Amino acid sequence: MRRTLFGFLSVLTACGYGDPPPGALDTFEIDSENTGTTYTVEVFTPEALTERDGATVMYVFDGVENADLVLAEYATALDDGVEPAVLALVPGTNRVYDFTPTPGYSGNGGGQAAFMAFVMDEVAPLVEVEGVGGAPDKRITFGHSLGGLLSATFWYDTAFASRAGIASPSMWWDEGLFFSKLGAAPVNAGPIVVSCGEYEPMGMVPYTADFSEAMQEDYGIDVTYEVFSRTTHPDAFAPALALSFRELL
Repeated sequence: MRRTLFGFLSVLTACGYGDPPPGALDTFEIDSENTGTTYTVEVFTPEALTERDGATVMYVFDGVENADLVLAEYATALDDGVEPAVLALVPGTNRVYDFTPTPGYSGNGGGQAAFMAFVMDEVAPLVEVEGVGGAPDKRITFGHSLGGLLSATFWYDTAFASRAGIASPSMWWDEGLFFSKLGAAPVNAGPIVVSCGEYEPMGMVPYTADFSEAMQEDYGIDVTYEVFSRTTHPDAFAPALALSFRELL
């Protein structure tokens, strides 16, 4: 299903967000063979994208739930001159389970591998038509919180996307299991954007700083790292997304 966005401007403005860019939003219902769950995925194609062949796709985790914010930030980024790209808004329907690699402290996680297969094997072929995406250097992942952990895992462990926005990542999951892989180089060479808010819990500032430093010094990765002043965990989503648009597109 495709709908243009011009009719939604007053709704978005009423919610406190700016206007979305001109373009079309396609909505797909996918019954995943990998997870056994039905997901709603939205794909935004900006009017500014005049040539689909060779275009970049940015996969935004928790994107459906934050679509108004994502599109408003993207409109600002396009006005500032970033590369027009297709946005694949991937839902966080079962985010604690789908975005994490193990049951963890809560006992509710562990579906990450199946969800990553869903994105790579079921979402990407739907999105990447007419020359869009199709190669790691034409893909970006972005996520915040548990989505940040997922984005980091895609970038570190798979050849799916060479660029990643890693915002307030929940790398503390399962006693910091993610950090056990840092002795080996990531699959991709970057660049990556790592960010968080100054007022975040769980030791977010020191461990994101340590991760960024390790990537730069140990593996020569091009890392943009930023701590947003006077910003809490939920409020870090928007500036992190804006920074990722600016640095990765």
